Amino acid sequence: MRILLGLIAGLACFLISTLLSAAPVQRDHLEAELIAENHALSVGETNWVALKLRPDPGWHVYWKNPGDSGIATRLQWQLPDGIGAGEIHWPYPHQHKLGELTNYGYGEQTLHLVPLQVTARPSSGETTLKAKASWLVCADICIPGEADLSLTMPVIDGDAQPDPAWAPDFAKAHADLPQRIDGLAARFSVSDDDFSIDISGVENLPGAKVDFYPEQNDLLDHAAAPRVAWTENGLRLSQVASSYFFEAQNPVVGVLVIDGADQTRAITIRAVPGDVAAVPQQTVATQTTAPTAAASPSGALPLMLVFALTGGLLLNLMPCVFPVLSLKALSVVRAGDAHPGARRTHALAYTAGVLLSFVAIAVLLIVLKA
Repeated sequence: MRILLGLIAGLACFLISTLLSAAPVQRDHLEAELIAENHALSVGETNWVALKLRPDPGWHVYWKNPGDSGIATRLQWQLPDGIGAGEIHWPYPHQHKLGELTNYGYGEQTLHLVPLQVTARPSSGETTLKAKASWLVCADICIPGEADLSLTMPVIDGDAQPDPAWAPDFAKAHADLPQRIDGLAARFSVSDDDFSIDISGVENLPGAKVDFYPEQNDLLDHAAAPRVAWTENGLRLSQVASSYFFEAQNPVVGVLVIDGADQTRAITIRAVPGDVAAVPQQTVATQTTAPTAAASPSGALPLMLVFALTGGLLLNLMPCVFPVLSLKALSVVRAGDAHPGARRTHALAYTAGVLLSFVAIAVLLIVLKA
């Protein structure tokens, strides 16, 4: 009887630990969970698991290139011997705009797919997958988060059956992965502050919105609109280069997203350096209304000077600045009895100190930008 009770208790503990290991973890404005495509892991086959992230409505997490701000989601695996994990296979991203910032990521439930390779079946017949996930979830503010996730699964020698509970989610995740197209060729060039890419072998979808998401973060001005020209064999795309651009990687790797009325295609791009003519800027319609004084540089100058003077007065009346003015005034009064040469030297030294301080700040900013 005691043996039977012990077996029942052990089985109950195992079932409870298994259920808890697969339970989703709730963090600030996001739910995280480790899930598997099949009921079991197959030895010698590619087994797909996924980090499922579901942000709250209005919040988003980030792609591998987060855009103007943000941090890409990360996974650190702790796997038993005989199991190896590949890199995250990222679905194509979406744009999320906040003011002048444009970020790349996901604002809805997303599966970050990871392939696992199993080389041997453990003696117990099952294994536990452990991973530490970290992310940044953002709306008008950003909150970093992390979770220790685990998933216990049986390991078999034959083919594993799909888990119907997650079949639709994995089907969508695989469909959202950027696809490679046989015969596709791409080349790029950067000139006159423009990045241009020519892609042949891409089908034209009439009226489609086209975006290029490079993996290199400092390549494009993410907020700038791309200029697209369809050609006989594909398309050319130009976009303003990032103000922090220094040198393009070779090859330039990214995702081309063609969002049509009936379908969306995401295509993996690997572009090599080449000679690509930039897509010209669209002609701006001529304004029919006369420019106002505020729109004219000469008319706006007096108003700008008034605002500058007002801002300077307000700044000097701040509690942190006003006492300094009194100290300076006292030093000027005391200098009235000094020799004219000493007063001149003091004034020149003061002026030089101000100028050199701003030059030092400018040099520091230039070095940081470079």
